Amino acid sequence: MSNVVLTRRNDWIVRMKNAGTSAEACWQNFRDAATELANVAMSSSEFSEREKKAAVALELVCILEGRLTRIMRNEFPKQYKVLGAPGDFGYDSPEGRAMQAVYECWNCLLQAK
Repeated sequence: MSNVVLTRRNDWIVRMKNAGTSAEACWQNFRDAATELANVAMSSSEFSEREKKAAVALELVCILEGRLTRIMRNEFPKQYKVLGAPGDFGYDSPEGRAMQAVYECWNCLLQAK
């Protein structure tokens, strides 16, 4: 599973670079990363129940909003506080890589024009 997450994270990085600052491309990458984080969280024993709920909540807001909105801008920091830093799980772990992908895609999304 760790190779899958790492490969997907690398794919997202390549996709972000190729997309430049396209808001639509950055949103798609963010949504994919949030979905992957929710999947990893639900299958991981490293995440607490609260962290699992935060990962799923982030994915649901992505699905419901469909783009960067005021609601999404308010929701992300709340879930970020619950999830913490990727290094808390280890950057080489599936959990850490999935979280790092979400945070990198969020940064891309905020910088998109």
